[in-house]
Amino acid sequence: MQKNKIKSLFLDNWCILVVLIISLILHILALKELGFNYSLNSDDADYIKSGIVFLQTGEITMHDVLSAQIMPGMTFLIAFMALIFGVGSKLIISLKILWLVMGLLTIYIVYKTIKLYSNQYIAAISCLFFLAADYIWMDNLILTETPYILLFSLLIYHTLKLSTKANKKDFILIVIYYILAVFIRPTIGIFPIFLFVFLILKKYNFKCYFGKRNLDNLHGFYLIFRSPSCL
Repeated sequence: MQKNKIKSLFLDNWCILVVLIISLILHILALKELGFNYSLNSDDADYIKSGIVFLQTGEITMHDVLSAQIMPGMTFLIAFMALIFGVGSKLIISLKILWLVMGLLTIYIVYKTIKLYSNQYIAAISCLFFLAADYIWMDNLILTETPYILLFSLLIYHTLKLSTKANKKDFILIVIYYILAVFIRPTIGIFPIFLFVFLILKKYNFKCYFGKRNLDNLHGFYLIFRSPSCL
């Protein structure tokens, strides 16, 4: 029974597996060519330094000064990785691998999103643009683009799922991914407006969220939504 499920899963998704394998090979070749220490010596280097400084002092800095110009998501993530791997070369290697994994996950999420409305062949072909050299190069830099695109892709995927069927799981995941995305880039801040208008146009059933317990949950989510602006 388990073998049949695995076989069925493979047959239903073999196209994207090919794309992911090719992308993985290209990422590895890029890492080999550029090296783990490859950097623009610009914002990418400052983000890493910001994470290390936060781990050591608890201060959020950018360009070596205390700063409110950046959202703290990158700082927190890099500090967490530095806590595990230290602040030397292991940190750089772990971040490069993490960015590689996020790049691959983005491809898979985009594939799943397109597959909601088409077959695996069209969905996989649509993901081929992720094999472009600039996307591979982007995942070799510790910048906000890679995690932000992943989180944005997850938001779109779960929004489309939520629009077809009212369920709390997708709603909660949307809230979580939205908060994480805001902590990476504030430009996603208007997403709830888009979400609300889109669900209205889809004639979404909001009734499942109107009960005392659910209203309390929504109020809690509202406070979390506001939290990034209070930092």
